[in-house]
Amino acid sequence: MSLKSWLLLLLAYTSYLLVGGFMFQHLECGEEIKRNEKSNLETILLNGNIDAITMQLEPEFQIILNKTLRQYFKYPESFPAKPESHCVKWSYYNSFFFSFTIVSTIGYGHQFPATNNGRWACIVFALIGIPLNGILIGSIGSVFHSWFKTLAETWGGKEEEGDTEENNLYVAIVLKGFAFLMFFTSVFLFLPAKLLQQMESRKN
Repeated sequence: MSLKSWLLLLLAYTSYLLVGGFMFQHLECGEEIKRNEKSNLETILLNGNIDAITMQLEPEFQIILNKTLRQYFKYPESFPAKPESHCVKWSYYNSFFFSFTIVSTIGYGHQFPATNNGRWACIVFALIGIPLNGILIGSIGSVFHSWFKTLAETWGGKEEEGDTEENNLYVAIVLKGFAFLMFFTSVFLFLPAKLLQQMESRKN
C-alpha cells in the first residue's frame, strides 16, 4: 500500500471516529442530564434531612455532627457533591474517546451507553469500526515494509540477478529491526508515557 492510500485510509478512520463522537454524545447526553436533575433533587432532600436532624440534637451533639461532616465530607460546601448541569461523562471529548475504545477493542469499562439506542448504535459502530481498525493497523506494516525495503536497496545496493551475496539481507534485517524498535518504542511507550504523565499531573 502506498503512503497516499494509507493517509486516505487514516482520514476515513479519523472521520469515522469523529462521527462516532457526535453520535454517542447525541444519544447519551440527554439521559445524563436527566440523571443529573434527579441527583440534584436528591441532593436538596439530603441536605434538608441533615439540617432537620441537626436541629433536633442537643447543642453539644450538633457541634460533634457538624465537625464530623466538615472534617470528612467538607459539609456544607461540597456535601453531597453537586451534579453538573451539563454533560460531563458524555461530552464530545469523552464520546470521541469512547468511540476509539470501541474500534480498538480496548474497552476500559468505565464508560458505557445507558440507553437502548446507544447500545444498539455501539454494536453497529463496532461491527464496522473494528474491521476498519484492523485494516489500518495491517496497512501500517505494508507502508513500513516499503520504506525499509527502499532504504535497504539504497544503502546496501540492489541485488543483481543471481546474486547470492548476503550483504543486502543483513542490511535489510538491521534496518528493519532498528527502525521498528525506535518507532514503536517511541510511539507506543515513551511518548504516551510522557503525555499521560503531563495530563494526570495537571489533574492531580
